[in-house]
Amino acid sequence: TFNWSPNLGQGSSHNVCPTENVQYVVYAYDPLQCVSELRKVQIKLYDSLQVFIPEDTFFCKGNALQLGAAAIGGDGSGFNYTWSPFIGLNNPKIPNPIANPENTTQYELTVTDNCGSPAVTQTIKITVNENPNVDFTLDKIDGCEPLKVIIYNNSTNAYRCELNYGTGEIIEACGTAELEYATEGEYDIQLTVTSKDGCTRSIKRENIVEVYPRPMASYIMEPQPTTVLFPEINFTNLSEGNIVDIEWSFASFGGSDTSNPSFVFPDGDSATYPVRLLVTTDKGCVDDTIRQVTIGQEFVMFVPKAFSPNGDGLNETFTMGHTGVDANQFTLTVFDRWGKEVYRTQNKEEGWDGTNLQTGEPASEGLYVWKLIVGDYSNDRKRHEYIGNLMLIR
Repeated sequence: TFNWSPNLGQGSSHNVCPTENVQYVVYAYDPLQCVSELRKVQIKLYDSLQVFIPEDTFFCKGNALQLGAAAIGGDGSGFNYTWSPFIGLNNPKIPNPIANPENTTQYELTVTDNCGSPAVTQTIKITVNENPNVDFTLDKIDGCEPLKVIIYNNSTNAYRCELNYGTGEIIEACGTAELEYATEGEYDIQLTVTSKDGCTRSIKRENIVEVYPRPMASYIMEPQPTTVLFPEINFTNLSEGNIVDIEWSFASFGGSDTSNPSFVFPDGDSATYPVRLLVTTDKGCVDDTIRQVTIGQEFVMFVPKAFSPNGDGLNETFTMGHTGVDANQFTLTVFDRWGKEVYRTQNKEEGWDGTNLQTGEPASEGLYVWKLIVGDYSNDRKRHEYIGNLMLIR
């Protein structure tokens, strides 16, 4: 007969379900009341197995995600991990495999221990989001500065688009955009596209746009200004750039394709004529400049000795006769015998009608002094100064 304690009674075996660690003691005796030695059975209770894994997550196709699991419970002597399905995992037998499935997958993790504890399972769903397809085309890839280029964003699954077109400026461009290149050089274009799910892809094309330098049209001309006696003008081309074509236009009178031409303008009267220089580089880039050629009359002055502002309609004003006078350099002053100024004008077409500009009254008869400062159309813009006497007769 077997006797168990605590509280099990007799019998050779018992099923027990303790709630805490417990030690059972058993002994046996026979009909002759012979008693055996005591035997002890120690029962230790361990916590049930538990496993913790992250919540459901997502990543972009082509990327990788490291899973992480942590188990507790059992006797703590060792845990066994098994992930399924195995597809897309670098090692299904470790707690933290790297997952890279092609499509959305739900993984199940089963954990056991070396103590024989009941197995536990957990699941995690990994959603695989599609990446955007990135592509763009240009309406042109080269041209002269300043260059405008149209970019067509042909990307799909695009929600946000950042375009770096090589100038240091980044713009949003999920559709069509106009790019402006102000200076010569080669430029990269990089387009980065993000989907609504946050997946990002980028494409970079190096030196895809080339901007050619624009020439600078410039020239000098001599003599300037000049007169009708010397209407031949010599032109010196000072343009900059890799110039292969030159085109001169001398108003409506002719043209030239030589670098430093000469041209004879009409000598019948004073006038100004536009001269245009158009230059073209080997890349087809152009620039032009227009300047005015001034042809003036030969400098001649005629000054009367007297005038008679008496209302008879004859010789009523003191007026200078002239040709070749620069209208921007003309000052006529009249003084009375005491040196007081009675008249002044800077308009070469005006004359003195005998009125004292200081008083507004008619000036008296007598001798007056005039002073004239005038410029001509010569190349060095000569300044002439004359002084003379004038008789006012009533």
